Amino acid sequence: MKYSYWLGCCLGLLLLGCQKEALLPPPTGTEIGLGQPHRNVFNNGQLADARSHSGDSLRTQLGAQRQNPYTTTQVAAAHRSLYGSSLTAMNPTHFYVQFEPQSLDDIRRLEATDETFYDFPLDYEVIQLGEYYQELGPEDFPIWYAVVPTGFDYPEVDYQVLADLYLDQSDPLLIAESFRLTGQAGLIHSDIPGATGQRPGDLPDGGTAPVPGEPECPPGYVAELQIDDSTIPVRWIWVCVKQHIDGPLLNSCGCPRYSSMRKPAGCVKVDDTQLSTPNNPSTFEPVRRVRIAIRDSWFTEDVTWTDDNGCWRVNKEYKGRAWMWIKFSNGRAKIRGTTNDWRTVYEWATTIKDYVGVLWGPDFNNIEVNYGRWTEQGSSAQVYWGAATVNNAIHEFHDYAAQDGISRPPEGLDVYVGRNHRFGYAFMPSFMGAQLTNYALGTGLTGNTSFIQPFAVLLSVTSPVGIVNQFFPDMFVGIDYTRSDRLKSLAYHEIAHTSHYMLVGPDYWSKLVAAEVAADGHGNQFSNDAGRIAVCESWAEYLGGLHYVHRTYGGDNSINGNWEIRLEETWNEVPNHIPVGLHHDLIDAGEPTFSVNGTIVSACNQRSNNCALIDDRVSGFTNSQLFQAVNRQVVTIPQYRQWLVAQVGVNGNTLEELEALFGSY
Repeated sequence: MKYSYWLGCCLGLLLLGCQKEALLPPPTGTEIGLGQPHRNVFNNGQLADARSHSGDSLRTQLGAQRQNPYTTTQVAAAHRSLYGSSLTAMNPTHFYVQFEPQSLDDIRRLEATDETFYDFPLDYEVIQLGEYYQELGPEDFPIWYAVVPTGFDYPEVDYQVLADLYLDQSDPLLIAESFRLTGQAGLIHSDIPGATGQRPGDLPDGGTAPVPGEPECPPGYVAELQIDDSTIPVRWIWVCVKQHIDGPLLNSCGCPRYSSMRKPAGCVKVDDTQLSTPNNPSTFEPVRRVRIAIRDSWFTEDVTWTDDNGCWRVNKEYKGRAWMWIKFSNGRAKIRGTTNDWRTVYEWATTIKDYVGVLWGPDFNNIEVNYGRWTEQGSSAQVYWGAATVNNAIHEFHDYAAQDGISRPPEGLDVYVGRNHRFGYAFMPSFMGAQLTNYALGTGLTGNTSFIQPFAVLLSVTSPVGIVNQFFPDMFVGIDYTRSDRLKSLAYHEIAHTSHYMLVGPDYWSKLVAAEVAADGHGNQFSNDAGRIAVCESWAEYLGGLHYVHRTYGGDNSINGNWEIRLEETWNEVPNHIPVGLHHDLIDAGEPTFSVNGTIVSACNQRSNNCALIDDRVSGFTNSQLFQAVNRQVVTIPQYRQWLVAQVGVNGNTLEELEALFGSY
């Protein structure tokens, strides 16, 4: 195939979905440089170790390699020392593994495991943890390190097991003795969660007997068992410590926490620019269902997800310091995206992961992460804010779809957020499959285009064919917005396409993609398969781009009036093509009018000044009824009307009224 053919193909795909630049004005000077924090982290009310992410990424700095106290042979030596056993090796609970991906397919296979991967070796002292460790060229692939359970299903990627690990924490004394034997007794109280605060009933069966002689402690103090690291071997001793009085089991986020301050808990929020009040000009909303990873100084890590209130907690104690990551992935979607300072090609194919920073104990149960509005295009702050906002839009759409009785988006969407763009598309290649994807790419192309907009920079390291096959997501959302409602309008539109896909299926969708590729976008009434484009794009813009964004924001919006008024005043996208307002007119009662240059009208085309009076005497249909009418048998707007009449009826209206309304479009 000719190079120009694929360039044309790729740009055509990028024009799928809605081209919001024509609908919404660009940011004004008042929308940029507002001085909002890019991201801040509070640990127990104090500003924790976190960076603004407006400049270059920070590189991880490592110290010397440490003797590993968690190997099965080393813990067995501790067992012999403590209990006089003859064990030569404990049964492993985990493996410390080095993975060596050689291709983007390998990267995808590893990501599909949902394990936590690090680009630095875990048995070295960490002096400073940053966003990256390995210095790689644009076409290089990283070495990834991970701690996997013994039953891990290894993907078809080169790997080697670096160590058999024993990470059972039920006997802290055993682990402490292993630390002592490796010359690291000074780390026992900072790196072993159970080294302090134990009661006799907490000690493991088969371990040391309950320590006799519990002391009488003064008022305000209680007796606890702690590990004495000065003896050979280590032992439990009684210590009087200040009594900890549990407060309410909610932290300052309003999120549930465990009574132990050493058990991590917190919340993740994003600045919603519109849900504000005069006294609170920046309102942070919960970030729903993102992945939280907490890691200690060695191999212990815990993974959880925020709930729909942005809350999370981990039922395991941490000591000293811990490191935290947020990954924008869950069962519904994974979100990709790169910053301006991306270093290697593989980053374009991986899920966005934010290294939050190092958190210092002993208090870990009140960690608040806030993603503020961005001020620098292409910064990590923009990508994180955009990813958090799009992530929430996906979950909100799921809620609205359930309320309205329409198909939810498919599980496992591959989403890309574009830092320099304000358009979107829903291509769905991972759901259509290779055969239909190739059909969609190879139909009706003129081959006279010379740019691949979001992914053009990758042309230096791969071909246009490689870009399409390796990097194109199911859904692309441009995040070059500084207003939450405007970004969600675009996101909802594209998510509405993915919901519609679930109704019509891959064959129907491949024909839509082919038609929009051939039309270099939405085309016009004379484009090939224009009826299919009109049905799909009008539905997505009505439901997601206007109706759902109004349901979210109402009067808290960045436009004149509100999004429902904009919907009421919308006719077609372009003359005689894509009747955005039709669906709403089937539901609402009446047709408000307004004046344009002294002429009374009720709707105007989105991309022109053409306006008209709509003959709207129809009402009473529901989103569920309309959704069932945009099914796989419907490829034109007249068929949409025919299906409604045949399957739903006139719904309390007359046939003449329905025909008059459709005729107005």
